[in-house]
Amino acid sequence: MPEDVENWDREEIDEKLGEAGIGCMIAAAKIAGGHGVGYEDDVLCGNIANVKRGLAGADQCDTALLWLREHKALPSKVVDKLLPDVRAVQKAVRERIEELRKGVWWQ
Repeated sequence: MPEDVENWDREEIDEKLGEAGIGCMIAAAKIAGGHGVGYEDDVLCGNIANVKRGLAGADQCDTALLWLREHKALPSKVVDKLLPDVRAVQKAVRERIEELRKGVWWQ
């Protein structure tokens, strides 16, 4: 950690590192889980709910990385290199949700 930063709350930093590290993995797992739920009319909403949980994981990663940069727990250049990929995941998951919603029978 940078030496110029004072009053580190190690637990909070560890928590944010964990949130950043696992957030996009949650997105992948939830999309896969939604696929396992299926695409039939009676389960499609469950699939969408799973994918929305995946989006929350990707959002969690984004938020944690921004926090880590702001608190100088990670160098800006590292966070700035990761954020475009995280945001690409967020965009792809949002698009997946919209694609799935087109299959809901009441629309």
